[in-house]
Amino acid sequence: MIDFSPSSIPKKPGIYAIYDQSKKLVYVGHGKDLRNRITNHIIRQDSSVTTGASATVLNPEKISHIRWWLHEEFADEDRRKAAEFIASKVLNPVLRSRSNVEKKAKTILKDRSFCEKMELLFDKEPPEAFYPKTFDNLANLVLELHERVSKLEKQLKT
Repeated sequence: MIDFSPSSIPKKPGIYAIYDQSKKLVYVGHGKDLRNRITNHIIRQDSSVTTGASATVLNPEKISHIRWWLHEEFADEDRRKAAEFIASKVLNPVLRSRSNVEKKAKTILKDRSFCEKMELLFDKEPPEAFYPKTFDNLANLVLELHERVSKLEKQLKT
């Protein structure tokens, strides 16, 4: 079942990926508190990528779902920023973060072991996802439920 509750998003440091309705990856970001950062995008709509402060805008109504990766290395802000850079390289989202890679993160990116570990992490789709309460997501859920009820009705008739 689709989870529409932001409480399913951990309040931990991590890297997240936002997908549009065609399931295309549109944005990769990072946050020290994923729940807070993701709700900035989709509920409060006060992040630069949703307010129009960036060159391209992410429309929260067109978000299909958001997935995230957790790793103990993400507790360190510089390692998290380096990991976000690697995630963007591996996943190739439509929109890129506006921030430049800082000096400390650049140093971390020279660590081949760290880079390989992160590349392996981002090669795998994380198992958890959050589905915002958009009109399209709710309409898809209604269609899914209608199909399931129809199948159950057919089974009951036989």
